[in-house]
Amino acid sequence: MLRARRIEERAGESMQGFSGEVPLTKIFEECIGDPALAPHIEVVRKWALEYLCAPHPDLGRGGPVCPFTSSSLSKELFWLGCVDDPTLDAGRICGIMDRIVERYATLEAPREHDALLKTVLVLFPGVKDFGIIDAAQLRLKSKFVAQGLMIGQFYPGCAEPGLWSKSFHPLDSPIPLLAIRHMVSSDFPFLAHEARWVESYFRRFAPSIPAPVRDSIVAKLTEPGETYVSDVRLERSAKKGSLL
Repeated sequence: MLRARRIEERAGESMQGFSGEVPLTKIFEECIGDPALAPHIEVVRKWALEYLCAPHPDLGRGGPVCPFTSSSLSKELFWLGCVDDPTLDAGRICGIMDRIVERYATLEAPREHDALLKTVLVLFPGVKDFGIIDAAQLRLKSKFVAQGLMIGQFYPGCAEPGLWSKSFHPLDSPIPLLAIRHMVSSDFPFLAHEARWVESYFRRFAPSIPAPVRDSIVAKLTEPGETYVSDVRLERSAKKGSLL
């Protein structure tokens, strides 16, 4: 509870400060014109290829750590931005990400059906208090989810456990960053603990939810002690036949 309170306090900090446009560069672009990004590009490339796109013995399932990343990279729909400012607080980061998400919608994919694979990572290498990254992500998540987007926090030593193994920490990264991508049907476990997130999920995906995901939803909704099960909005969705 104390950690959550501190995150909320940080999220309410000033949004004034950085107001410029953050250049977005494709991860494998040969010419890196952004001087803020250039010192970090090789580290992020290595992390994406050798960690996110690779299996891990502690992951708890087969396949790469992040299957979404592999698809995004293969379609060349993976962009990086960087704001290297040690004075950033959570409020200012939220302002930066609000402007990034406006541009996210305008990023073009060669084929329309590939647009769902668009990914943007914004690096914040000057941030040393990683609670600031947590706070910004917490503040932004509901807004992003309502738009059909996911936002994730990554930083060195991030202790957020994995879905398949509580001892594995998939959000560990060499540089603090926030990641944006489209919501997909398999994202339910990341949304299950807030009724408004679940509502956004069902609005977007029901009734086309794949059978394995439906099974995981049933398991989540029947876990003892999960208070969101009784939420009126979920009950309304179930009555309309959009739950399973």
